[in-house]
Amino acid sequence: MLKVCLISPSFPNMHCGIGDYTAQLVNSLGGHDLIIAVITSSHEKVKQFVKSQSMDGVLVLPIIKRWNFFNIITLYRKIKDLRPDIIHIQYHWRTFNDGFILKGMMITLLPLFLKALKVNGNIITTIHSGLNGPYLFPKAIIFRQLALIPLLLFSHRIIFTNEFDGKVISNWFPFIKRKIVYIKGGAGLYLINSPFIHEDALRIKSQLKNSLDEIILSNFGFMIPYKGLEE
Repeated sequence: MLKVCLISPSFPNMHCGIGDYTAQLVNSLGGHDLIIAVITSSHEKVKQFVKSQSMDGVLVLPIIKRWNFFNIITLYRKIKDLRPDIIHIQYHWRTFNDGFILKGMMITLLPLFLKALKVNGNIITTIHSGLNGPYLFPKAIIFRQLALIPLLLFSHRIIFTNEFDGKVISNWFPFIKRKIVYIKGGAGLYLINSPFIHEDALRIKSQLKNSLDEIILSNFGFMIPYKGLEE
């Protein structure tokens, strides 16, 4: 049976779309003969969520206090114990480092670290949108580019949620073009199967005084330029 380990800096009920995305992803994969583990932050809200919610076939491990080099051994030991076939990193520059690039170097160096220690498993990285800002110091983009090099170089596949970010990264580092896979935004598609969505749509249309045959569009995440919302 295939073992999958996801690494995410957040998970419900933390206030972060990356965690929500990860939870929906593993929840969707839960019934596909996979052994799934999620290594995430040891946040009190995550621990409460794990105690109160049942996620079939998914092991949630809130064990990382801070995503810095002091905790890379903790992360390595848990990955070694799990022996996953696939290691899937959910990467967003701000969530791993609180906006300070050097603090997030642990996760960008993780693929190189695992390779050096001969940890088996294909490494996949999903790079979530927001590569081009906002910036307190516009020239900081140079440091962000440099920080990404080991992550891009030693990941076997790079997933982008929109083509704009993929093209930006390809311009920075042409060597990763062959690794790129696009999985478009739409983590909220699970709502289609919700028993409440049709009732909510009727209620919202009534409040907005829309006709019942009009279409309502909803968005999962922040509405920022170049995110692919048009699609």
